[in-house]
Amino acid sequence: MASARTFEPLNPGDLRFVCDLEVQQDALDAAGTPVANFVPYAQGVFFSFADYRATETGTANTIVASQTTYVIIRWRPGLEGVEPGKMRLRWVSDFSVSPPVIEYYDIQGAIRDRTARWAMQLACVRRDSAGYRTGAPS
Repeated sequence: MASARTFEPLNPGDLRFVCDLEVQQDALDAAGTPVANFVPYAQGVFFSFADYRATETGTANTIVASQTTYVIIRWRPGLEGVEPGKMRLRWVSDFSVSPPVIEYYDIQGAIRDRTARWAMQLACVRRDSAGYRTGAPS
């Protein structure tokens, strides 16, 4: 498996999870209030996790937990210029319950390997706190 700092050739078995990539589209509702909707960008993307780093901070009398992780996918054009917070990874982590458990990771940036043929690394953050958006129910 590729580490967070180097790219290695990918084996098909390394990418064992499947996710969807969604991009944010800003719009206004009928009252003129800004609304952020996420629409599919790419579906059925195979990926793997590379590293985890958990942090916890206290903000406004609320404990905010976040998990920074690196996600490895095959190279995909158009992801290098990702604006932080405008794209996310949607992963159904548990199908055994109803409704299924869905995790959202905000993509902070994308780095590709030099040949653009092997892999792409997405720096993602998963936040957990009361009131933080988790996405529209699906």
